[in-house]
Amino acid sequence: MNIEASLKDAIETGEVLKVRYHGGSQSGALREIAPISVNGDKVRARCYSSDAVKTFVIRKVEIVGFAKKGDEWQKGKEQKSEYVNLSCVFEENANLFDKLGWHIESELSGDRQFLSLHARFKNGNLKKGAEIELSYEKYAYEMVVDWVSDSEYIEPVPEITRERKRPWTARAKKEATKSFGSLDKAAVPFLEWAEKYAPSKN
Repeated sequence: MNIEASLKDAIETGEVLKVRYHGGSQSGALREIAPISVNGDKVRARCYSSDAVKTFVIRKVEIVGFAKKGDEWQKGKEQKSEYVNLSCVFEENANLFDKLGWHIESELSGDRQFLSLHARFKNGNLKKGAEIELSYEKYAYEMVVDWVSDSEYIEPVPEITRERKRPWTARAKKEATKSFGSLDKAAVPFLEWAEKYAPSKN
């Protein structure tokens, strides 16, 4: 039975699997997971090792055995977030980003936050602009122009119009921009793109 089929079986039976996940910041570490859903090449599961719901890339999952029935797993029960804030994404993946060859820039607090990954030229100089970025913008803004007369106006200024329902955004130069309501969901494509377009692979 292949990995995907085993994960789907565990969803049906409520089985908790012992796995090694060959990815993330603790590659190869033993984990206990209760799969929740399979979507394409990813599985969403309760990770008992970190007591959080996480998304794993199936091809990086190695099943090494079964743990126990997931009796304490209650469908619909509120679960802890994988990432509390953008600082957690940075701290948990900083070594990975470095290994992949990225230069990191960030602003990790306030109403506008970002974590961006930059590539370098062969001479070591940074290329212009971020290749990949995960950002948070709490409010939506509109530029407001204050007209003094028909021929004269004051420079436009940004004005808050509303609080964003999807404040998290994942961007990459070679991918379509995606917006999300939660950091956990936005982190998935951001981390995938970080590996996909890693300078160390070029």
